[in-house]
Amino acid sequence: MKDAFEIEQNAIVIGDPDLNAIVLTLLEKRMDQYPTSIEEDESLLKTELSIRHRMAIEVRLGEKRILQRAREKVNSWVAALPAHYATGFKRRRIDED
Repeated sequence: MKDAFEIEQNAIVIGDPDLNAIVLTLLEKRMDQYPTSIEEDESLLKTELSIRHRMAIEVRLGEKRILQRAREKVNSWVAALPAHYATGFKRRRIDED
């Protein structure tokens, strides 16, 4: 099975700097909603915990890793954009032709 982040159909997202910025903002905001960092969760898992508490932390950590990976992938798309995408486009009105 192909990784969802590697599928070529993501070209629309890759080529749209505004959409990339929105996706990055959403990923950052979602990560900020967690009360702990990835490192803190990893440290917690090294301690004595109840089974339910351990499972909850493992799920939360998995969610954070998915978000982190998605953020890294979008950042790599942004870095790979040609220079004219990074600076933006001057939008033309339809009646300017």
